[in-house]
Amino acid sequence: MKATITLADDPIIKGNRISIKAVSGGSYSFFKTKKDGTNSAAYQGMESMGLKKDMTVNIAYDTTEGEFNGKKIQYKNIKAFQEPSIQVGEPNPRPNVSPKAGVDWDKISWGKCRHAFLVEAYKMGKSLIDAKNESSEWADVSMSEKEVDVEDIDVSKIPF
Repeated sequence: MKATITLADDPIIKGNRISIKAVSGGSYSFFKTKKDGTNSAAYQGMESMGLKKDMTVNIAYDTTEGEFNGKKIQYKNIKAFQEPSIQVGEPNPRPNVSPKAGVDWDKISWGKCRHAFLVEAYKMGKSLIDAKNESSEWADVSMSEKEVDVEDIDVSKIPF
């Protein structure tokens, strides 16, 4: 099975067993060394990633039934760790970064809009000077920065 977890605490090492508690409430564990005495893949992954509290990580694990203090329990045995890809809904990995103040989003949007018209003009084989002039006008119209009377539009210049 696979899961993406955020560590609630630093990994806890007790002898050869390492336990990890997830913020979501789950508990996982793995052995530091294999029966032959070499480090397990999970332990090597933990060490190379420097896992600690509040880190988010992908895990591969399996489950086994066991007994602890006379009660049946299900062990979640981690087999491997992997760096997570950022998914929608995951916490921002850089929470202290704030959006830039004073950014002119309308200007940025206008530039992106103009870029789209430039690309279409290029595809049509227009000269650079004509494309630059027309793309500015079309970006103005599409961003509603400039009122245009529909009678003033030269339909022969419409790129579609």
